[in-house]
Amino acid sequence: MKKIKVDNPRYPHTITIKRVTITEDNFSDDEERTEVDLYNGKGRSYTRTTSNGQGEVVTDSREASIPVRFDEWEEDKFPLYGDEITATIGNIEEKGFVVGAEADNNRTVIYWTIKRN
Repeated sequence: MKKIKVDNPRYPHTITIKRVTITEDNFSDDEERTEVDLYNGKGRSYTRTTSNGQGEVVTDSREASIPVRFDEWEEDKFPLYGDEITATIGNIEEKGFVVGAEADNNRTVIYWTIKRN
């Protein structure tokens, strides 16, 4: 029998979280976009299957687990509602927006929704 080596890392995906701020000039049509990288590193993204009050499954919800303890976040860099998140899973990129986050043992769980075109 041929032996197969299983490669199954705990955090196989790449997760990027950015905070985007758009400053508009009231006297012109110009706007300035600034981006702050909150996190760029390994993680695990997966579907969060939940249902709404009518028993319908909500399919656009995702979770991302990243190996940063809650108390290890730098000041003003903890992910907040509306921050942009990108999960790279192999050759696939899923983009969306953070809707919440919480501590969980030695990691942080980010709740997010897929951005639909």
